[in-house]
Amino acid sequence: MVSLGTIDKERVFFHLGYGSRVAIDAADIARTEQACTEIYSDYLLSRIIDLLDILDETWEQLNLSRNTWYDTKEIHIGDVNRSSQRAEPQRQQRIWQSEYNRLTNELAKMLRVTNYNDPNAWQWTHDRNAQAYINVIPGPADTSVESRIISVARLGSGVGD
Repeated sequence: MVSLGTIDKERVFFHLGYGSRVAIDAADIARTEQACTEIYSDYLLSRIIDLLDILDETWEQLNLSRNTWYDTKEIHIGDVNRSSQRAEPQRQQRIWQSEYNRLTNELAKMLRVTNYNDPNAWQWTHDRNAQAYINVIPGPADTSVESRIISVARLGSGVGD
């Protein structure tokens, strides 16, 4: 069993959105740490490191795409030779952002962890965190017992019914 080095672990945490670790569930941090230390083959380790290198390059391109890049260059040849260049930085930003999201999802799939950079992943983490929060509240869980729910539905709660 092999593991990622310290720098590569930090790269994984950065690209998967665990950078500050402030609003991240402790179980997800521990799961990601375990996934980085328990890689079962050298081949998978080399694929993860290759993907991290590609993610670093994509991150750089994502930040560079805020500059003015020319999307199209047209040369009109005729009586007067003219050339025109058009720049669409928002289009470049969208292209690199979608590629970065695709690659981070691929990394999360390889490690079997949650990708916090994916906007769709947040909805599941909040549901899970809310469930864990409800289970932490001390006292009996009598308000969510099936018999209590049925009696409230049949008889009413007694508060304005």
